[in-house]
Amino acid sequence: RRHQFSVPTARFSARFPTFPMTRKTKIAFDVGGVLSKYPAIFRPLVAALQASADVEVWILTDMSNPQKVRETLALNGFDFPLERIVCADYETYGEACK
Repeated sequence: RRHQFSVPTARFSARFPTFPMTRKTKIAFDVGGVLSKYPAIFRPLVAALQASADVEVWILTDMSNPQKVRETLALNGFDFPLERIVCADYETYGEACK
């Protein structure tokens, strides 16, 4: 159930525009130290989020090879298409990608 807030001023709505509910929430998870470290905890959470029509689940990692990321995810029981894997590439950008 969503909270209902009544705001009587037009000034508020001008400063904080509302968005249509068709907009999806995007959430990203890291592989190393998160999904691969605690797969038993994150598998049900990720599965529930992926099943929701209102949520897009992404992978954001500092690994450089998206296919290798996908293989690592599969070894831990996760299934993600390559289009949902974003690699910041630590080898190229170092700490700037963190």
